[in-house]
Amino acid sequence: MNPIQPIKIGSLPQAMSGISSPMTASSPVSFQDMLTGAISEANSGQQAAQLAIQDGLAGNDITNAEVFTAVKKADMSLRTMVQIRNKLVDAFNEVQNLRM
Repeated sequence: MNPIQPIKIGSLPQAMSGISSPMTASSPVSFQDMLTGAISEANSGQQAAQLAIQDGLAGNDITNAEVFTAVKKADMSLRTMVQIRNKLVDAFNEVQNLRM
């Protein structure tokens, strides 16, 4: 595992040059595609955490810190998805309560 290299202030624009923001994407992405992608990423994070736990328990070449990191990433993505779901349910309920 490679150590994390510090980012120098002057190199920040160069470091971010490979990252595409949603505003500069070449093709438009629908809300459904974005939501489906986020769910898929959360699911793959959960699967990666489960695999890391299994590897750790089996005594494979994985440290406790790597297992902990995988579990925390999966937990964070799951919590984010739950909050997104809560916001969508709240928005749906608000729309239902609108009087026409």
